[in-house]
Amino acid sequence: MFTIYYDASGHEEDPSAGVLVITGFLATVNTWLTFERVWAEFLSRYGVPYLHMREYTQFAQPYDRWRSKRRKRGSFLGRAAQIIKAAQFRSFSAGFLLREYHSIYPLYERLPGPYQLAAGAVLMSVVHWLTTHQPGEPYQHVFARGDTGQGPFRKQIEENAYTNLGPITTRQWRDPTTGEYFHPFEPADYYAWEHRNLFNEYLGGKGARTRKSLEALEGMPEHGLFMRRDRLIELCDLLNQPRRR
Repeated sequence: MFTIYYDASGHEEDPSAGVLVITGFLATVNTWLTFERVWAEFLSRYGVPYLHMREYTQFAQPYDRWRSKRRKRGSFLGRAAQIIKAAQFRSFSAGFLLREYHSIYPLYERLPGPYQLAAGAVLMSVVHWLTTHQPGEPYQHVFARGDTGQGPFRKQIEENAYTNLGPITTRQWRDPTTGEYFHPFEPADYYAWEHRNLFNEYLGGKGARTRKSLEALEGMPEHGLFMRRDRLIELCDLLNQPRRR
């Protein structure tokens, strides 16, 4: 049994985003159970309840006390990368420029929102790999609940619009009853944030400078799909989105 946990980085309502990326991490159920145990011990050692890259990079709680502790910050992220690599996850990502998404909008009578489109692309990538390399093995998709623009995607899940792609559910990062954090989303958050940052730097004319925190993940099995305008149009046509006449 395989489970794929997904999280997004960037959204259309954030003018600084530029890029939207959704990443999923695939592993067996037993691998996830082992990861959760090791990850919880790691977080406890550093005295934080979770890893979330936006809060980490902005020195928001619970990382505010690390602002002047550069060595500890580097050690924390380095160890996180070691654990993620050791788990032997397989990563899948789909992303695109938000301005290029908006540039193709007039071509169609209707178009899925950016989140829906990226989610559909990464789901198809995952299912293609599974049916090719693990035929007959059961699997399930779990998306982090609450990302901006996710509402229509969740409605489609409820309407069983993705039945050909396998069981899909959403789950909150934090249990509203117990207050406990659900850690399997955190590797996807790390990976999606790093790649969105990489693409944004490239688009900003700084060149594609790979950060050490991303270099630490090199060697992981990965399947990345960064779609420029032509590929977005191909995807929308593949999804049978009606063109304007």
